[in-house]
Amino acid sequence: MLENISIGIVAGLLTAFITIVLRALWVRILIPWFEELLYKDIKIEGVWIGLYIDNYHLIEQGTIEPGEEDWNKMLETVAEDGYSPSEIRVNLKRNGYRIRGDFLGISGSEKGTIAKLEGEFKNLILSGIYDTKDNQIIDKGSFSFISIKNGTMLKGYFSSYENNSHSIRPFYCLLKKE
Repeated sequence: MLENISIGIVAGLLTAFITIVLRALWVRILIPWFEELLYKDIKIEGVWIGLYIDNYHLIEQGTIEPGEEDWNKMLETVAEDGYSPSEIRVNLKRNGYRIRGDFLGISGSEKGTIAKLEGEFKNLILSGIYDTKDNQIIDKGSFSFISIKNGTMLKGYFSSYENNSHSIRPFYCLLKKE
């Protein structure tokens, strides 16, 4: 009788182990492989350089129109206003529809900020979440971008916690493929 119980326990543990391994293979290998086969969007992976702008500041001042796409016009207008946008660098990696990457603040208020990005890119829309890698900084939020100009630019918003007003604020961002 003790032998039958032992066999039952071993068989149950073995079945659970096989189920966990097969599920992991399905989720980590088969689904991404199938998504990669079906992927028809632009090649979003790579390095993107961009401007990260406090949208409220500029729209309240009437400095730029929401959704401005002209990179040079935006730089000139922002410079005339005396406001300095943050320059950022985003490195994206794609596996099927899933996107992972890093965000690095090069200049401005975001200088030195390093964050990890995770999201999805489908039908020219990139959306997801980000979180800083530094545990001392409480900066996390979401982002949403649309691909424009034949996949050479992304425009959209980061939504982030603003410490002074204790609110969630949008930050307009325009990214160019490097």
